[in-house]
Amino acid sequence: MSLYSINDSELLLGIMMNNPKYLFDSKYKLSKDDFKPFQAHFIMYIAIYNCANNGCDVITEVEVDQWLEKFPTEYEVFKDFNGLEWIRTVKQLAKTENIDYYYTKVRRWSLIR
Repeated sequence: MSLYSINDSELLLGIMMNNPKYLFDSKYKLSKDDFKPFQAHFIMYIAIYNCANNGCDVITEVEVDQWLEKFPTEYEVFKDFNGLEWIRTVKQLAKTENIDYYYTKVRRWSLIR
Protein backbone atom coordinates (compact mmCIF):
# COMPACT_ATOMS: atom_id res chain seq x y z
CA MET A 1 0.00 0.00 0.00
CA SER A 2 1.35 3.40 -0.99
CA LEU A 3 1.36 6.18 1.58
CA TYR A 4 0.90 8.86 -1.06
CA SER A 5 -2.00 9.51 -3.40
CA ILE A 6 -0.78 10.96 -6.67
CA ASN A 7 -4.29 11.80 -7.91
CA ASP A 8 -5.40 13.54 -4.71
CA SER A 9 -2.15 15.47 -4.53
CA GLU A 10 -2.39 16.57 -8.15
CA LEU A 11 -5.91 17.87 -7.72
CA LEU A 12 -4.96 19.70 -4.53
CA LEU A 13 -2.02 21.32 -6.35
CA GLY A 14 -4.43 22.31 -9.14
CA ILE A 15 -6.74 23.96 -6.63
CA MET A 16 -3.77 25.82 -5.16
CA MET A 17 -2.76 27.10 -8.58
CA ASN A 18 -6.32 28.27 -9.29
CA ASN A 19 -6.65 29.85 -5.84
CA PRO A 20 -3.23 30.53 -4.30
CA LYS A 21 -4.86 32.30 -1.34
CA TYR A 22 -5.45 28.84 0.16
CA LEU A 23 -1.70 28.46 0.62
CA PHE A 24 -1.88 31.17 3.29
CA ASP A 25 -5.18 30.13 4.86
CA SER A 26 -4.60 28.78 8.38
CA LYS A 27 -7.34 26.20 7.77
CA TYR A 28 -5.15 24.47 5.17
CA LYS A 29 -1.76 23.78 6.74
CA LEU A 30 0.34 22.42 3.93
CA SER A 31 4.06 22.19 3.53
CA LYS A 32 6.45 20.94 0.89
CA ASP A 33 6.89 17.77 2.97
CA ASP A 34 3.29 16.80 2.22
CA PHE A 35 4.40 16.29 -1.39
CA LYS A 36 7.88 14.91 -0.77
CA PRO A 37 7.19 11.28 -1.78
CA PHE A 38 6.79 12.34 -5.43
CA GLN A 39 9.64 14.56 -6.62
CA ALA A 40 7.69 16.36 -9.35
CA HIS A 41 4.91 17.28 -6.90
CA PHE A 42 7.46 18.40 -4.32
CA ILE A 43 9.03 20.74 -6.88
CA MET A 44 5.63 21.93 -8.09
CA TYR A 45 4.50 22.79 -4.56
CA ILE A 46 7.63 24.85 -3.94
CA ALA A 47 7.22 26.69 -7.24
CA ILE A 48 3.50 27.32 -6.64
CA TYR A 49 4.17 28.55 -3.12
CA ASN A 50 6.92 30.91 -4.27
CA CYS A 51 4.83 32.29 -7.13
CA ALA A 52 1.96 32.94 -4.72
CA ASN A 53 4.29 34.44 -2.14
CA ASN A 54 5.54 36.84 -4.81
CA GLY A 55 2.06 38.12 -5.65
CA CYS A 56 0.47 35.77 -8.18
CA ASP A 57 -3.31 35.66 -7.76
CA VAL A 58 -3.63 32.82 -10.26
CA ILE A 59 -0.74 30.58 -11.21
CA THR A 60 -0.38 29.23 -14.72
CA GLU A 61 2.23 27.19 -16.51
CA VAL A 62 3.92 30.46 -17.52
CA GLU A 63 4.66 31.55 -13.94
CA VAL A 64 5.81 28.08 -12.87
CA ASP A 65 8.03 27.73 -15.95
CA GLN A 66 9.59 31.16 -15.34
CA TRP A 67 10.19 30.37 -11.68
CA LEU A 68 11.73 26.96 -12.25
CA GLU A 69 14.01 27.92 -15.13
CA LYS A 70 16.25 29.58 -12.53
CA PHE A 71 16.90 26.16 -10.97
CA PRO A 72 18.38 23.81 -13.61
CA THR A 73 18.01 20.51 -11.73
CA GLU A 74 14.39 21.15 -10.74
CA TYR A 75 13.61 22.56 -14.18
CA GLU A 76 14.81 19.32 -15.80
CA VAL A 77 12.46 17.32 -13.57
CA PHE A 78 9.64 19.69 -14.54
CA LYS A 79 10.35 19.25 -18.25
CA ASP A 80 10.74 15.46 -17.94
CA PHE A 81 7.40 15.40 -16.11
CA ASN A 82 5.81 17.31 -19.03
CA GLY A 83 5.05 20.06 -16.54
CA LEU A 84 3.47 22.56 -18.91
CA GLU A 85 0.81 20.12 -20.05
CA TRP A 86 0.41 18.71 -16.55
CA ILE A 87 -0.39 22.16 -15.16
CA ARG A 88 -3.00 22.84 -17.85
CA THR A 89 -4.67 19.50 -17.15
CA VAL A 90 -4.78 19.62 -13.34
CA LYS A 91 -5.95 23.23 -13.29
CA GLN A 92 -8.82 22.25 -15.54
CA LEU A 93 -9.75 19.17 -13.48
CA ALA A 94 -9.37 20.79 -10.05
CA LYS A 95 -12.60 21.98 -8.46
CA THR A 96 -12.18 24.47 -5.64
CA GLU A 97 -15.41 23.25 -4.06
CA ASN A 98 -13.62 19.97 -3.27
CA ILE A 99 -10.64 21.47 -1.46
CA ASP A 100 -11.60 20.02 1.93
CA TYR A 101 -11.86 16.52 0.44
CA TYR A 102 -8.42 16.59 -1.20
CA TYR A 103 -6.73 18.49 1.61
CA THR A 104 -7.93 15.93 4.18
CA LYS A 105 -6.72 12.99 2.10
CA VAL A 106 -3.29 14.49 1.38
CA ARG A 107 -2.74 15.52 4.99
CA ARG A 108 -3.91 12.16 6.34
CA TRP A 109 -1.30 10.31 4.27
CA SER A 110 1.32 12.84 5.22
CA LEU A 111 0.65 12.38 8.93
CA ILE A 112 0.78 8.58 8.59
CA ARG A 113 4.19 8.74 6.92
